Amino acid sequence: MHKIELRLCGVTPFRRQSSLFFHSSVPFRYASLSEIEFCHLRSETLFLTLLSERRESMNNVTLVGRLTRDPEERRTLSNYYLTTFTLAVQRPFQSEQEADFIRCVAWGKTASHIVRYCTKGMLVAIRGRIETYTYQDESDERRFMTQVVAEQVRFLSRRPVTTDPFESDDSDKKATSDDSLMIVRGKQMEHIP
Repeated sequence: MHKIELRLCGVTPFRRQSSLFFHSSVPFRYASLSEIEFCHLRSETLFLTLLSERRESMNNVTLVGRLTRDPEERRTLSNYYLTTFTLAVQRPFQSEQEADFIRCVAWGKTASHIVRYCTKGMLVAIRGRIETYTYQDESDERRFMTQVVAEQVRFLSRRPVTTDPFESDDSDKKATSDDSLMIVRGKQMEHIP
């Protein structure tokens, strides 16, 4: 069965010095990851060869964590909306749980939706990319900053309901009736179970 699947996508196994390699009749620059997944190839060697032959880089990040503070919406000088927030992402360390605090930024309608629906402590899933940049601080030193640019956001918990009667009852800030809401490039998507 494995040989049939391998031959269907033009990949044939061969042995070289006691380790298994894969040879493709399709040049790697034309192969796509979906073809590799279709063939059920889990060879790290093939994957690394594919990436090196295609000369592509991958910059994808998926994080699930809780907001450490309420996000605030701002505008740039070019009149673009943005919001920055910090996500606390758990990671196991020996027998304890520790957290990484990761700076995230969102732009445009995605930023507006995050400000509208998210509060401190909410559980969210973010898919995006890592971005690095430099800036000059007050003492004229060059600083490096790394952050995650959120391109897709999924709300995994509801906004907490407040019982404070003096808090403004803004209808835009109410929780959605759905447990999870997904924002893809600034557009609300329907709940996908």
